[in-house]
Amino acid sequence: SKTFTGIIFRALVEEERIHPEESIAPFLEKDFPPKALVDLGKIRIADLVFHTSGLPQRAENLKRKPFGGAVKEPYTKEQLMTDLEEAELQFEPGQGWAYSNLGYALLGYILEQHTGQTYEELLQAYVIQPHGLGLTSTALSPVERARLARPYHPVFGTKTSDSSFGLHTAASGIYSSTEELAMLMQRQLAAYQNADSTTFEPLWITEE
Repeated sequence: SKTFTGIIFRALVEEERIHPEESIAPFLEKDFPPKALVDLGKIRIADLVFHTSGLPQRAENLKRKPFGGAVKEPYTKEQLMTDLEEAELQFEPGQGWAYSNLGYALLGYILEQHTGQTYEELLQAYVIQPHGLGLTSTALSPVERARLARPYHPVFGTKTSDSSFGLHTAASGIYSSTEELAMLMQRQLAAYQNADSTTFEPLWITEE
């Protein structure tokens, strides 16, 4: 999911619809008082993409069933805002690196707010349609659900069901097939191998 979100982000940057150096503060002003944005306002959108925001790894309010079970209650805006309000930055934004699902959930929310499109619409426009990913989506149809490879529950030994991630989808929650994921990975590797300084490649997430 994070790779797909990164591809969406990169395309929006190229279209000048979003700026990586922009603070996340404008997207949170309606939900937080100015005092609460003193620390969060230091985070750039690029920090969310590259895990340099200092935000913790977990979205604490993501309602996952115990022992690695399915997520049955979609992660909501209210839960995201609560997690952000209670989060303690692990380091000054831009001054360290720490993997953050919470950061990517926030990034997905910002992309939706900035474009006026849902994450599913952005995924369709910038990843699924350009690459013909017919088995990739944020939600399963009944036919797709019947084909889903489901892991066994580590405690009870039963198969787990599919999940509904809500705003956490940008961090973890996209469904796909091994064939489509492998094909996209091959295309992304080729894009980096053939990179030059004059041609934009939508599959680049970073040019470094």
